[in-house]
Amino acid sequence: FAISSRRMAIIAGWEGRGKSEAAKAWCRIHLGEARFVDLKAVTSKTTVFRAIAKALGIASTYSRTATEMQSRIEDVLERSRIMIVFDEAHYLFNQGARIYTRPELVDWIDTALCNHDVPVGLVSTPQLIKCVKRAETQVGWNWRQFRRRVRRWVQLAEWNTDSDLEAVARKIMPGISQSGIKLAIGYAKMSLKGAPSRDISGLGDVAMEAKLLGEAAGRQTITFEDIERAVNEHLIPSDTGFAERMAEPDKHGRRALQPAVKAPLPGGLAPRAATPLQPPKRLV
Repeated sequence: FAISSRRMAIIAGWEGRGKSEAAKAWCRIHLGEARFVDLKAVTSKTTVFRAIAKALGIASTYSRTATEMQSRIEDVLERSRIMIVFDEAHYLFNQGARIYTRPELVDWIDTALCNHDVPVGLVSTPQLIKCVKRAETQVGWNWRQFRRRVRRWVQLAEWNTDSDLEAVARKIMPGISQSGIKLAIGYAKMSLKGAPSRDISGLGDVAMEAKLLGEAAGRQTITFEDIERAVNEHLIPSDTGFAERMAEPDKHGRRALQPAVKAPLPGGLAPRAATPLQPPKRLV
């Protein structure tokens, strides 16, 4: 839609749902039309323009100033109309609890890109809206000018479907048995002490841990036993330890970890009751 209309579109969803990998893969497929820009946590105009310049193949050495890169980027994008897809788009805003200046990078996207029919995609967690509200409240930023340029806002589901999870599991763990797929999906859908289910990122962790176990045993393939050990000996203990520490109340008696999203039922898509799923000692 963004490419066809030459407008801005936003994809928003919780972390771990596969947004970044999907956007990155889509940009690779559409290299003649779009470029993927991964924003970093410590963001300045210079680092953002350097990331865009690298994605476009423009000179981006450390001797180049932000102003030099900016002028070249604007020239290339206005001529080519290549779409820019920003991942972790909330880093376009100042991340401080107290801000004193308007979000210059967002204003730059509005005026230098959107006003010149350069298609833009923003991929972000719910932090993006929080940043918009903070900028309006603390510096009087007119968020309506930004909203006017956002032609589509796509809010992703809180979790992926079972069929989506199975398709991903088969892709990243080729040749694995149905029981192995079921076990991996079971872990991905698990919720611990108020934390959201791991979803797509959970499958990636299972695949990585199982691959390492297989390589340690001198194999290039993953077996059901590798997945079982990865889940029960490494992932669940790690998740449980982290969740327990995060759930400990602070000195004022407040719980540190609050539920982000409801966890899906093991067999379907209906939301779970308020009590989070407590993991068994072993998943199988």
